[in-house]
Amino acid sequence: MKRSREVLLWAFFLALCFWAGYLKGFLPLTFKQNLFTKGPVRILNATPFDLPQDFVKALEDDFGQKVEVQRIKTWDELQAKMVVKNGPNLILAPAYWSQDLANENLLLRLNPLRSKIEKRLSPDFISLQGKNLNVLPLYWTVTEFRTHKDSALGDTLDQALTNKNLAELHLFPDTDLMAVHIKAWSKNPQVGLLKIKDISTYHFNKLPQEIGKNTVWEVPQVLKIKDSRPLETQKSKALVIYGMMIPKNSMNRKVSYHVLERLMDQDMEEMALAKLPLGSTLQVSDGPLRISKEQRSSELRDLKLHELVILERRWPDLFQDYWQKFNFISPN
Repeated sequence: MKRSREVLLWAFFLALCFWAGYLKGFLPLTFKQNLFTKGPVRILNATPFDLPQDFVKALEDDFGQKVEVQRIKTWDELQAKMVVKNGPNLILAPAYWSQDLANENLLLRLNPLRSKIEKRLSPDFISLQGKNLNVLPLYWTVTEFRTHKDSALGDTLDQALTNKNLAELHLFPDTDLMAVHIKAWSKNPQVGLLKIKDISTYHFNKLPQEIGKNTVWEVPQVLKIKDSRPLETQKSKALVIYGMMIPKNSMNRKVSYHVLERLMDQDMEEMALAKLPLGSTLQVSDGPLRISKEQRSSELRDLKLHELVILERRWPDLFQDYWQKFNFISPN
């Protein structure tokens, strides 16, 4: 009797193992995630734009879980979220932040996804990240400075910045980029330290529809603004890349990797870029990706990168120095 019971218990145990393995390996991803994860998929968003609702809804439908996106406004706030026990699944932030976070040993490497990343992403964006694969580049833009078409501020950015009639200056929402801009202008004998002391930034949900005659905006170059014109500049345009990272304290690393895989699909890219003035990093030169020509990754090939500002790390001390000299006005 004892022997028979032991055999039955072993048979039950083996059947249970087989059943669990079957579910984990063969059932659709949605059911799989419901069985093997707890709680929502949590994404920290440290960018100046919101992820579109249909984009978030598509992720929820795919994974059968709620997706919570939390806005992060400061670096210190982000770091605090990355040292707690149950951290977020993913972080969406400027790609260059990955260097500082990796130096603090706060990120997971994306090596398990390397082959898929190399297959789906443009090699230009992969090479910009160097050997350390700590971030998945997803969106990009080149900034440009614009004013009203009838503005008397001048034809160049240097002329506009030194014009006594300049009333408003709106810079791209990135504190490190703002600091690098101001440093470069202060060293430029044609500009010097800015006379204007109020410097505004913005959120992508309040992009300008028009620009005043005594106003300068730094905006994504794909953004169409009525009755505006670009200002010529030698090296003040910037290449800005946003990407996803996996923190080491992710509540569920498997889910984090699965979400990154999903974000490299064309339909997810289309949903995001249909409502954002950003470009795609996917390796699709023409169809079937339904986005404008200037949003395609192939457009990067036509840019002269040596003429662009490309941030490789954060500049917190530099920005703090200028914080004492200028009045930076941020959106609520």
